[in-house]
Amino acid sequence: MKSFPLLSLVLLISTLAYAGEKVLYDFQGGTDGYRPLGPLVFDPAGNLYGTTYYGGNDLCGLGCGTVFELFPDGQGGWTETVLYRFTGGADGQQPDAGLIVDSQGNLYGTTIGSGADNCVPKCGSAFELSPGKNGWTITVLHAFKGGKDGGIVAGGLTADAAGNLYGTTVSFGPAGHGTVFRLSDSGNDWELRTLHAFGSDQRGSNPQGSIIMSASGTAIYGAAGYGGADGYGVVYSLTLNSKGQWAEKVLHTFPGGKAGGNPTFGLSSDPAGNLFGIATNTAKNMNLIYQLSPNGKGGWTEGTIYRFNYPRSGQPDSAGGNILVSQTGDAFGFGGGGSSEAGTIYELGESGGKWRESLLFTFEGLSGGVLPSGSPIMDAKGNLYGVTVEGGSGCSGGSCGVVFEFTR
Repeated sequence: MKSFPLLSLVLLISTLAYAGEKVLYDFQGGTDGYRPLGPLVFDPAGNLYGTTYYGGNDLCGLGCGTVFELFPDGQGGWTETVLYRFTGGADGQQPDAGLIVDSQGNLYGTTIGSGADNCVPKCGSAFELSPGKNGWTITVLHAFKGGKDGGIVAGGLTADAAGNLYGTTVSFGPAGHGTVFRLSDSGNDWELRTLHAFGSDQRGSNPQGSIIMSASGTAIYGAAGYGGADGYGVVYSLTLNSKGQWAEKVLHTFPGGKAGGNPTFGLSSDPAGNLFGIATNTAKNMNLIYQLSPNGKGGWTEGTIYRFNYPRSGQPDSAGGNILVSQTGDAFGFGGGGSSEAGTIYELGESGGKWRESLLFTFEGLSGGVLPSGSPIMDAKGNLYGVTVEGGSGCSGGSCGVVFEFTR
């Protein structure tokens, strides 16, 4: 069984000598991949890992995608290497979420496409990449079939302390509208168990994005993009009881309109156990950031802490992914908009029960990247790291994307 201790997102080698954005790698649009979408992750040595949605090979039309590593070269720069190129078979294709890393340096992730033989489009896979003397070896933990096991894995994995892996499928499953699943290492193979099956009803449907596991490993929190009393989605929990069964509870039902609905990126959390996510003002099609907090009476209180406005000249006007809440309680995120409409980095600070936004950085053109995506990650010095979907100087037209570092 793999072990997943709580790994600090700490970069041990820092090469920044000035404030602002620094491009660590320009994707070339070929075998190295292009168009990264999901967040990055550090290993304990300070190396960065991520995925690209396209490229890697000439299969799957535009390429099946890659898993890559960036490591400091000792001279102030970073070196990129491709760890795996997906083939579009049982291993999957088009990874669009981030990775997690265990204490032995193994990587775990998902793909949104391919999977089992003869699968309907976009069933997806869950995989492990393990380092060895002869390079990295992939193990397909589960190739989704688009049946009772679920399909369309549009989110990454979460691990508990025992090494079990958890995730969601957007569709299919026993009730037809997605699942929450667990993958457990039996010693000879990985076994998939459906913990909850979503239907099309008031309990939510079509979960996607990141889920949160409690420190005790007995509760899971997530968001479903549809269903609920008004059809605009829910935030839910799954709680493990004494009989080993997982019971779902709706923590919040989105009513739509100005109050928000259709959450898409899943959840993030802060050290106090509050939950955060991105929803949409369905009347005006503009993003908002919501917070759920335990109310001390066994329930949860929901409120909107920030609203994006579109168009909003020079400021963030949409969400590129979930926010990251630091140990100090400040939140950071990537957004659209900015003076050149190439994207932004913003900070939210809470004081007296109110959250206020500060614009930290505006992406200005192709060379620095365009459209930051996913959630930021932070090192011990407060520097932020992420990817852009487009931009960079590595390929013709600037459509390949970059990995970047931002420091204040």
